[in-house]
Amino acid sequence: MKHMLYLSLLTLLFACGKKDKPSYVNESLIGNWKLTINAYSPGGPVEEHPADPSKPVVITFKTDGTFTSTAAGNKYNHFTMDGNKVTTTGPDATTVTYQYTISGSTLTLTPVNPVCIEGCYTKYVAIR
Repeated sequence: MKHMLYLSLLTLLFACGKKDKPSYVNESLIGNWKLTINAYSPGGPVEEHPADPSKPVVITFKTDGTFTSTAAGNKYNHFTMDGNKVTTTGPDATTVTYQYTISGSTLTLTPVNPVCIEGCYTKYVAIR
């Protein structure tokens, strides 16, 4: 009987876990990311170009769906996720959808809507 009481108490303790996160939240994407690489094709193979260190660009994905960017001319302030795609949305209803991959502390964003016809992507490093 004593063992049943302990087992019941342990079950209750483990049942009271963390609250579920919203479905759009991917813990590995949430946080601050600093731009390191701009890659694009000038008509041939895609070329990687280092970001300008004198003009750092930081993007932030927050758990409440807020998106911020220090990039000049940024017009997006929210994001949603669907699988390996993230869509940023601005107040005037403009959107950009990216396919994203995270490898270690590197985030790669490749636009899929609208798409870069000649190929392009950006790489960021996590700022934790």
